[in-house]
Amino acid sequence: MSMKSLFKKTFLIGMSMMTLAPQLASAHLESEINHYLNREDLKHIPFMFVRGSNFYLHKNTLNSLYEKRGFSAIWVDANGRPNAMAAAAREGLKQGAFSQGLNPDDYWDNIIESLYVANKDGKFAATFELAVSEAIIRYVTHLSTGRFDPMEIDTDIKMPKKKFTEYVELNQVLRAVEGNISTKALVAGLDKFAPTHLRYVDLKQLLAYFRSIQNAGGWSQIKLNKKSLRPGDKDAAIPAIRGRLQSLGYAVTSTGDVYDADLKRVIEDVQGVNNMGVDGVIGNEVMTFLNTTVADRVFQLEVNMEKIRWLPKTMESRHVFVNLATTEFQMFDEGRKVMHFKTINGQSYRRTPVLRNMLSFVELNPTWTAPDSIVFRDKLPILRQGQPGIDYLKKHRMHLVDRVRNTVVTPSVAMLQDLSRSNFPYYLRQEPWRKNALGSIKFPLPNEWSIYLHHTDDPKLFQDSKRHLSSGCVRLEDPFTFAAYILRDNVAVKSNQTEDYWPKEKLESYVPPEDSIDYVPKDNWEKRIHLKVPVPVYLMYLTVDRAQDGAVRFVKDVYGQDERVAKTMKAVRHGNELF
Repeated sequence: MSMKSLFKKTFLIGMSMMTLAPQLASAHLESEINHYLNREDLKHIPFMFVRGSNFYLHKNTLNSLYEKRGFSAIWVDANGRPNAMAAAAREGLKQGAFSQGLNPDDYWDNIIESLYVANKDGKFAATFELAVSEAIIRYVTHLSTGRFDPMEIDTDIKMPKKKFTEYVELNQVLRAVEGNISTKALVAGLDKFAPTHLRYVDLKQLLAYFRSIQNAGGWSQIKLNKKSLRPGDKDAAIPAIRGRLQSLGYAVTSTGDVYDADLKRVIEDVQGVNNMGVDGVIGNEVMTFLNTTVADRVFQLEVNMEKIRWLPKTMESRHVFVNLATTEFQMFDEGRKVMHFKTINGQSYRRTPVLRNMLSFVELNPTWTAPDSIVFRDKLPILRQGQPGIDYLKKHRMHLVDRVRNTVVTPSVAMLQDLSRSNFPYYLRQEPWRKNALGSIKFPLPNEWSIYLHHTDDPKLFQDSKRHLSSGCVRLEDPFTFAAYILRDNVAVKSNQTEDYWPKEKLESYVPPEDSIDYVPKDNWEKRIHLKVPVPVYLMYLTVDRAQDGAVRFVKDVYGQDERVAKTMKAVRHGNELF
């Protein structure tokens, strides 16, 4: 069927709904709803839309709700007029969407409102009934899974859109509200489809808090009398700085207009947890953080709440969560955070992707095969120098491995000078040793982008507050503590096999003590240890969360991901047909 024919038939469905609607004043409302959703002659058309609008009615999803309730009406009475449930939906969708960081107009819009007002005699019963259900389904779907496919935003997001399937639960919520109708009950029932984990709940609470500031008039811009302030400086803006910090949850106790030691402590805390350079100076970075408008913070919260909807509704009781924006590792077990330390993530032009993988084994003293992207950008210019390239390979215990034969090749000056992007039939592989690019331990993840967690050969980089420094993988500040924790499950209850027992000290004993390029490793130092209980690993990019002490963190959008998600959220759409 051509698109023109499909459009014509779809439009006629809208016409027929409007034309046949007066029949719904009869007691056969259920059969008429069923008829519209399951007409034999139009089964091949997946949607209908309301005449005179772009409001689409998706037959499959509407059927998924109505077949659970015998096609009984929800939003109109026996005479086809809007009932008390419709009144609750009218206010509930507005209130609920607003509190959840969604746009109320995407649900109860002017089309539904006009039907609500015009349907006093039940003339448009079917149209109104199905349109409200479409809005409700859209709302809980967006609340549960997000408003669009995250993988369509950019190449660094590898989190596929979830599918909404909770129609049984939705019908149960609506049945419960029908038994005791109120806007509050409907909002509370629909809220059950939102993510339940603390990360989302936190942002929802922060959204309400910052909206309260916004409703009270927001906050004014703070201006310094000079370019920056250092401890001991005096400035009329300092009381306002203290007040702004307190409103963001930072514990400032001193008063007055002098930049004192107490304020310096807080400023350094702000710089540290928000990924700024920690120098105690109130300069451009700090003032930008303090002066960002409340409206912008509200929208930043909405953007990050949208991203959290890409995650499962309820996170596994045991999982790893790496926040790529704040460069931090967290491990949760039995719902509690049991580990928290720093990470180093991909640079802005080599972004670590957002993804979920299962960690199923640990590698001690891994080899490193450099990805072609790193080889061509970083290593090839060195190798092509000839003798300096040979010296580089020896110094870093690297080898060229024939891609076809999988054998090590002895390079010559002429061979290296002849290499290019189009003439590079080798892998570049680094032997296990202390200065291996992966360090001494690796946590492989099954993905096609060669992204995983690992140790590092340069731990001093963790001292920097700005840690977007890697080529894409995630370096861990304390990998051996993490490995020992997840390998505890490998100890057999009725076994004395020492191989199953991997405390931190034993793992670290496998790290080679020498840095010499002539070091010969001991036997069996390369280990692959499979986990008896695999661990889910989430790599997410969230620019808003709470610090350890509860203060609000708004870190810089280094990857520009917030900006891209925001543009998608603001995109112009066709009426009510959203995503």
